[in-house]
Parts: sequence; structure tokens; C-alpha cells
Amino acid sequence: MPKFGIHLICLCLLLSSLNQLNAQTWFITPAVGYAWGAFSPPLGSNNINGNLENNNTTLGKGLYADLVVGYMFNRHLGVMLGGSFLFGEEVQVSRTEVGDELVNLTSQANKFQLVPALIISTGGERTRLYSRVGLVFPVTGRTLGKSQVITSGVETLTELKINGGFSVGFHGGLGVAVATSEHISLIAEIQLINLNIFRNKAEVQELSINGQDVLPGLNTFQREIDYKSEISPDDNIETNPNVNLDQPRDALTEATPFSSLGINIGVMFRLNSPQE
Repeated sequence: MPKFGIHLICLCLLLSSLNQLNAQTWFITPAVGYAWGAFSPPLGSNNINGNLENNNTTLGKGLYADLVVGYMFNRHLGVMLGGSFLFGEEVQVSRTEVGDELVNLTSQANKFQLVPALIISTGGERTRLYSRVGLVFPVTGRTLGKSQVITSGVETLTELKINGGFSVGFHGGLGVAVATSEHISLIAEIQLINLNIFRNKAEVQELSINGQDVLPGLNTFQREIDYKSEISPDDNIETNPNVNLDQPRDALTEATPFSSLGINIGVMFRLNSPQE
């Protein structure tokens, strides 16, 4: 190959590399969205006078408010760290009706989670498609479980506050960004979250029988629960002859599904020009 041709190819590669470096940019994106519980085993089931059905939902159902900070290494590859808050809807866990007897269980969750991810983009000037994939780390939150039991004309209402332990999930998203100016783009995306949170602690917040508050009469063993991955006869359980009623009772932990499929809309603010 003539030396001129080799020099021309090298020059083109150099200019392409400089263009990619010039595309480096920071961005911040506030967004809101709504998610439906999905991709998990049934949360519970209903039995209405012998008619059975599953409750195919999760506690990940509800409104989301997100704030994302990210960095694009070039037009096609970047990273992000998002903070996401779930304002969960109250969902039906199970309901059993047999004659005048009723057992109704519902649950509602609020939580804040961190979402680090890798971004891959088509890199268009005005309209670009992108995907992101990463992890989900719940940081803080609480779940309220409510039960209504009516038997022999006696109504018992209970509210249980549940805190989760350390958990890790996965998330992915597909979206489109449309630039309205050099520094502002509108985004719309579909987001999938796969997450289960194991119970850590729980405490009875309310307990009433036929409208009368009976919570003050509970001891610590009746009011608080410590969840564990394993239970032995020596743990603080009812069958232990040395059970301590002044300590929380021990119980086997269980996973609560928070998986969801949702849509988000937001505004991406580019903090510096890609030509800078």
C-alpha cells in the first residue's frame, strides 16, 4: 500500500479517536414512572367460598421517583448511578371468605434503592436509543402488612411493620432520548427489576379486637420478631422450654418479591457540551 494511503488511514483513526474523546460528558436525569408487579411467583391466593385464584403481583407495584447521575465515556458507552424511591401501592396478599368468616391480608411498601448500571447507546445526534443493565441495592424502607380476621363475630385488626435485610437484585432498561437542545433531552424508557428482599425484623404496630386497642398488653415476644435463615430448638421460639418473653421471638425468614415491569419518563440535562 502506498505510504500516502497508510498515512490517510492513520489520520482518520486519530480524528475518530479524538471525536470519541470529545464526546465525553456528564449528565443528570430526574424521572418519574409507574411499575406493575411482574415476573415472580404469586404473592398469595384468594379463596372466595371455594373459588380459588392467585394474586399475580408483587410489592414492587407503584410510583417511582428517580434521580440519575451518569458519565458517557464516548457516544456509545457510559455508566450511571441512580437513586430510586418507590411509593408502593397497597396490594392484596390473600383473602379467604367462607360464610361469615374472613381472613384478609394486604401489604404496602416504601423503599429507597441505589441502581448502578452500564449504558450502551446508539449515539445519534438528535435521537438515540440506549439500553442499561446493572444491579439494585435496597438501602432503606419498610413494608406494612395488614390483616383483618373476622371469626365468630369477632374482628381482629393487625398492622405489622417489616424491615428487610441486605439484598441485591438486577435491573435492565430500554429507552429513547430525543434532544431538544444541546444540553437537554427528553427520555422515555421501559424498565425491568428482578428483586427479592428477605425479612430481617418485624414489629406489631397496631392490634385491636372489636375496635379495642390491645397492643399495650403484648409482651416483647408477642410484639417483635427477629428473622433468621435457620431455626434451632434453642432459639427463642414457643417450643423452647426456656423461652424468654422479654426478647423478640425468632422466626424463619422468607423472601418478599419486589420484581416489576414499568415505564419512566424524564429529562436529561447534559452538564457539559460534548465539544468541550
